[in-house]
Amino acid sequence: MNRIKKDFSKDEKDILEYIKTYIPEVSVSDLIKWEREKSLEYMIIDGKKKYFNNAGENLFRIDKEAKAIKEKMEKEKTENKSEKFPLDKHLANIIKKVNSSDNRYVCPVTLKIKQSITVKEDVLPDGKVIRCWIPFPREIESRQTDIKLLNTEPAKYVLADNNQTKQRTIYFEKIVKSDTPTEFFVEYQYTSHGVYVPVDPNRVVPVPKIEALKPFLNEVPPHIVFTGELQELSKIIIGTETNPYRIAQKLFEWVDENIPWASAREYSTFRNIPEYVYKNRHGDCGMQTLFFMTLCRMNGIPIKWQSGW
Repeated sequence: MNRIKKDFSKDEKDILEYIKTYIPEVSVSDLIKWEREKSLEYMIIDGKKKYFNNAGENLFRIDKEAKAIKEKMEKEKTENKSEKFPLDKHLANIIKKVNSSDNRYVCPVTLKIKQSITVKEDVLPDGKVIRCWIPFPREIESRQTDIKLLNTEPAKYVLADNNQTKQRTIYFEKIVKSDTPTEFFVEYQYTSHGVYVPVDPNRVVPVPKIEALKPFLNEVPPHIVFTGELQELSKIIIGTETNPYRIAQKLFEWVDENIPWASAREYSTFRNIPEYVYKNRHGDCGMQTLFFMTLCRMNGIPIKWQSGW
């Protein structure tokens, strides 16, 4: 309950003020409409209506009309500036190059990254040691190569072994000076290759029911649960399709088109994440994934959680 209060700290005035940035004529009746449509998230806490901290920003991700208004305004502001990276064109080029060669890894791009974290002054007492871990890329043959560490703060660090750790980090320590911010950063570059795996749907068959696959097919309460509502939704999405690859495609497409990304409150405050996603029609990347996983397992398609940076 304490965590929920932290995530729902905005009041009506805060939300109206933010929305007016893009919709100057917004009214309280608009808020009520968006609330009913599950586009504006709130809770009644101690008898008061409190909005999710990112409810205003999320409105312009979830509601299609609001999203179009914001995108139009931002496009007008950024005219004559550099355009966004053409992701769709880049992906199409990756697929085309893989299909015309025997190479699965194509279109290398060199990336230069700086990751930092700063602890504000007067948060911790003088002399306290802060230990800090920041993600660092792994060398993966043909996929992620030419990793170069360029700069760090502090200069002394411990870098996790490339082969022994799948979630690789760089580690720092610093002693706090209470009146000064404590900064950590790492700067590096590496080459990342586009990856595409061509699949022939006609060669895909249902998986055999073997013991080794059970963990990736089973329900795992409280979040991966084959509820009646999700089973009915699954039937509507799949229709008469029987090919496992095509079923997975249909499920993925439905989630992609109907569950827009929106920032979310702390996961520990959800009783069942896919159920929330289904009823509210939005979720962040992890919630979209858990929802997709549940639908796949329900249809006999083995699937597991994978994450990382």
